[in-house]
Amino acid sequence: MTPKRIFLDHRTLKPMKMRPRRLVKICVLLLLVLALAAEIYRSQCTLTVTHYEVASAKITSPITIVHLSDLHNRQFGRDNTKLIALVAALEPDLIIISGDMLTYTKNNRTVPVALVEGLAPIAPVYYGYGNHEQYFERDFDTDLTPDLEAAGATVVELRYHDTEIAGNRVRIGGACGYIIDDNLHGFWWPQQNFMRAFGDTDDMKILIAHRPEGLLFWGGMETYDTDLIFSGHRHGGQMRLPLLGGVFTPESGFFPGYTEGLFEIGGGTLILSRGLGSGTIVPRLNNVPEVICVKLVPAFTYNSP
Repeated sequence: MTPKRIFLDHRTLKPMKMRPRRLVKICVLLLLVLALAAEIYRSQCTLTVTHYEVASAKITSPITIVHLSDLHNRQFGRDNTKLIALVAALEPDLIIISGDMLTYTKNNRTVPVALVEGLAPIAPVYYGYGNHEQYFERDFDTDLTPDLEAAGATVVELRYHDTEIAGNRVRIGGACGYIIDDNLHGFWWPQQNFMRAFGDTDDMKILIAHRPEGLLFWGGMETYDTDLIFSGHRHGGQMRLPLLGGVFTPESGFFPGYTEGLFEIGGGTLILSRGLGSGTIVPRLNNVPEVICVKLVPAFTYNSP
């Protein structure tokens, strides 16, 4: 038989009854704490897939693209087996990684390398750097590219690769830095020079651009000839509030607006991922880790007689 719990008044040591109102407050507080813990767990440890369809007259057969970003050394299953299985189930023709798959403060490259090893048998993997890969190489005086390419990726940081995907000629390139309007002269000349060369083709152009700010805010998409861009970096605003969206990004401050989704500007399409992990101590909240799947389909044009 379960003993009855009683409450003693410390002054009289006599049993006292808990007031109903106080009991309700304690229950409500407990439920709120449990709900918050459950939401933090959901936003850290579960996965969701967001589907988009994009049409282009530059292809003649569909291409399925899976986009991963901002893992920050997180693992979904040992060696990311759950993440790899989810990608495999989407049956991609192409896998795009848009950077920050590790965290630069930790001298550990095993997570992104193991992930690439698991993804490479599924489809061609193209890896664009994020700022964390750049800082990692700077701070630990090393080069990530040989390990990533040995694992099966094609690394495209300020370079591009012409290839064939599902019977279509495609140019895939990458630039981590801020890609800004060509008329805004300044520090970002490497990105500007790369984008001029990257755009010099009639093939389908897919750009991996970790930082979307220059493209969305500072004229990059209007200036350079791109067809489809994959970005990350903004983590969906880290914490997301109903109706208000993402709470904060370093470049734009509070309630920045552009934290996820599809944007069509200047003849190109940019797809911005909420990412998979977090590079800060602030937890993701109401922000489930996101895998993006894009169906790139032919856009047929008809000539009038």
